[in-house]
Amino acid sequence: MNFRAIFIGAFAAALLNVGCEKHAPVAPVPGKNMSHDFEEEQSEWLEITTDPQALTAARQIAERAEQAAFDNIFESLNGRGYVDRETIALLTRRKPEAIDRLMSLLNDESTAKRIVAAKHLLLLDDDRGLVVLTEALRTGKPTDVHLAIDCLNESRREYFSKKETSRARLVLGHPPLVARLLAKIDDPDLDVVRRAVETCGNLELPGSTERILQNLDRMALKDQQRALVWLAKSTTNLLIFERGMAILAKGSIESDYTLVSFLKPYAMSDDTEVRRRARDELRRFLNDNPDDGQTGYSSTRLTPLELLAQSARSEDAEMLREIVRQEKGLYKQPALEALFRLKVPDAKTQLLNCIENEDGRRAAIYAIERALKNHHDAEISAALVKAATTAEGRELADISRALWALGDSRSRAAVMSWKGRLEPEIVATFQAQAENPSVEEICRRAQAAGVITVAQASKVQRTYADSAPSDDCDAQTAALEGVLGCAELMVMFDAETGMFPNRHDELLADFAAASDGEFVPEAASETALQEHDEDFDCEYLLRFIAGGRLYTGRLRSFGDWYDVERTVEMINRAVADSGAVRRFVGVATGGQIAAFVFADPEKLIPLAAELHMPLLDDVNDAMEKGQAFERQVLEGLNDDMDEVSDDE
Repeated sequence: MNFRAIFIGAFAAALLNVGCEKHAPVAPVPGKNMSHDFEEEQSEWLEITTDPQALTAARQIAERAEQAAFDNIFESLNGRGYVDRETIALLTRRKPEAIDRLMSLLNDESTAKRIVAAKHLLLLDDDRGLVVLTEALRTGKPTDVHLAIDCLNESRREYFSKKETSRARLVLGHPPLVARLLAKIDDPDLDVVRRAVETCGNLELPGSTERILQNLDRMALKDQQRALVWLAKSTTNLLIFERGMAILAKGSIESDYTLVSFLKPYAMSDDTEVRRRARDELRRFLNDNPDDGQTGYSSTRLTPLELLAQSARSEDAEMLREIVRQEKGLYKQPALEALFRLKVPDAKTQLLNCIENEDGRRAAIYAIERALKNHHDAEISAALVKAATTAEGRELADISRALWALGDSRSRAAVMSWKGRLEPEIVATFQAQAENPSVEEICRRAQAAGVITVAQASKVQRTYADSAPSDDCDAQTAALEGVLGCAELMVMFDAETGMFPNRHDELLADFAAASDGEFVPEAASETALQEHDEDFDCEYLLRFIAGGRLYTGRLRSFGDWYDVERTVEMINRAVADSGAVRRFVGVATGGQIAAFVFADPEKLIPLAAELHMPLLDDVNDAMEKGQAFERQVLEGLNDDMDEVSDDE
């Protein structure tokens, strides 16, 4: 009997029936007129109706909610701060109206409102507010000048977006504004100078380096240190190095980011004396910031250690050995990698000692993954296999990845011998890497299976061809997940929102974008069912209209985690009601990132098995894994606190 075929068929049938089953109707309300010309279904938590009055009411709720959010943007325009993605999306969705309202505010009697309106115009790629910012820099009182500079700095920030560069170009294309902003580096007000230096540095304004150097001596020490970051970004020379070293010698350094950003080009320099002095400064910083050993691994220590290791040469071998001996845990990793990069004779001995020592094992494992790919070393492999005999959970997964990275058949066979102790998604990753199909091959097989179209396959191949390969990703190879994502048939999001309310309604747009036009929700809204203002554990009502039906779901409270299960069930029900055969199918990620592919389950499931993309039965998997990790971290912190108490 072919159990695999039976499982695939059953799983596909279950996914196809998501939302298709008839929910048990609730008892009618006594006295209510039950005669109507619309369809209605109701379960314990999901209600579906085509009642025109209900649809109208849902549209009104969504319109009022959006209008309130839209109006709130303009009511709070006198404030600072990063403008989030959802706000930009709302402004963009109603761009003509937004621009009209913002343009009218450019004449507001409040200078602050005029300035912030100009920033929001810039966020909409409209430069007509730049004249307001220029005038504020020219004639504004100190608070207005501060605000104008901050707004210019904030307007370029839209992370993970190419618009950041285009907005900088809008500013650079306005010479009067550029001149005024550069002049503020010379301002008598040192608070203005600090803001101007940061903004000019972020915008990489031509001419800012010379101005910053001319004003360094009159800045406060912490502002001098921050200025070094922008100086290092623009150019490196002995003059800047000497000025920077003099500043670093004045007192404790505010952050490792400042230190490493400034020293990196000099620590890597071919000038022996410059390199030595830069590396000495890194060591001084490490001495001034010892490892407290109680709150996990800090970038304050790890980042300078990484630069010391990256800039090390063969004559620094003893220093690297000393780091491996003296540092704890992951702080050993950069030095271990450098010992192998430099081909130091006893590098393997140092590594083996770390594998045998519980404190250094993770550092050794991560160093192998990064520095010893396809190293094919039997002795290192044997040490890892020995460590795996008592390992479990995350440690076993890490050891397995290190063995797989070594690349030889014996190491990989060892990993597959204990695959039953690993999460399915980890095993699937190894299996996919072993086959290592090309992008073209994955596209061919996905297209043959009917999961992607010819046009989507062509788009994917063009995108990969235009992508530059990196250390971690070969542009000529891929996984099925990557291909489906590139074909815009995959949605991924963090199952933890970190906020209240969770806004499941905003999540619908991400699913719609990955649905190939088959899920088109409208009038989406969410209501937090709070009993009082401090009720942050309440349930939610999620509403949306699709295909002429109103879907209203009562979503559970999981704190700051989405109710992924019910949200996806509502979406798949709406897709099923439209007559489509595709569904959102969960993909295992091994963490708190939730991932779903939009495809016909009967076609996707065998393809996923063939190309080792693990699918999920439990769509709450991301939340459960994320919560388990949170508990593990909290337990670790509690253990640290217990150790402190014992010491005291």
